[in-house]
Amino acid sequence: MRNNNYSTDSRDRFIGNVVLNYEINDWLNVMGRVTNDNYSELREERIGSQSVDVAKYSKYNKTFFERNYDLFLNFDRDLSDKLNLFGMVGSNMRRSSVNITDGQTNGGLVVPGVYSFSNSVNTPEAADETDAARAVDGYLGRATLAYDRFLYLDISASLEIGFENKFFNNKLGLDLTLYSATTENQILAIRPSSSSGTYLQYVNAGKVENKGIELQLYANVLKSGDFSWDTRINWARNRNKVLELTGNLETYQLGSFQGGVTVEATIGESYGSIKGTDFVYHDGEKIVINHPSASRGGMVYGKTASTQTIGN
Repeated sequence: MRNNNYSTDSRDRFIGNVVLNYEINDWLNVMGRVTNDNYSELREERIGSQSVDVAKYSKYNKTFFERNYDLFLNFDRDLSDKLNLFGMVGSNMRRSSVNITDGQTNGGLVVPGVYSFSNSVNTPEAADETDAARAVDGYLGRATLAYDRFLYLDISASLEIGFENKFFNNKLGLDLTLYSATTENQILAIRPSSSSGTYLQYVNAGKVENKGIELQLYANVLKSGDFSWDTRINWARNRNKVLELTGNLETYQLGSFQGGVTVEATIGESYGSIKGTDFVYHDGEKIVINHPSASRGGMVYGKTASTQTIGN
């Protein structure tokens, strides 16, 4: 009986790309690229006639393809000894399609051990079918003009680990992603020494680390005939930390607001921490102090003498 109950799962996949680069001159080049990803998947489940459950044969068939066409014109030219212009313009065309058929027998099997839809006791319900195609066209452009000390785009390095699986005949699914990313050499505007005669100087500096987890649960709560009720639950958490700034700089102010509140990037803290004075607490209650300049009999809530992190 055990040999009559079994499942099979097979997949064929082809992934590839072709890239062509051509240098027009020493500051201009063009890059063309075609990427392809297509696969076919077949899952079959069989329950024999001697099982406790009703004998059944189910079949899930999926074909998918995605193709990207990229064309980019890249430029990097010195306009003078201290002035440089670099960037790119280009376009992306993405074409994809998916075809899914999911069906099963109804009421058992006429002939034990013969697993096919034509062997169903009752006429099988119409299979669930999906046939979708998508076309996306994108146009991209980027340019950076740097003076004297050349600025360059920030550099990101990331590691991502994902797990996705479905259970109970696709009734319940789990999608889990863990990631860690580090971004370096962001463009910051800092104030140099007043003797330089420069109010702001733009430099490549900073190193920020992001770590997080994303969890998605999805389930088919109810399915009856043409009616289907699916639900999804998402949960995510991200934590970031400023690892480096530039030189001896410990804190970089991103913005300032009324009441002495600032938004800052401080080494060892989260990027975008909100700084300001806070109330003074004792056993979880705000402390009331006597202040001569205050109204209402001079009684006010006590505040910290220095700024603290009050949010993010």
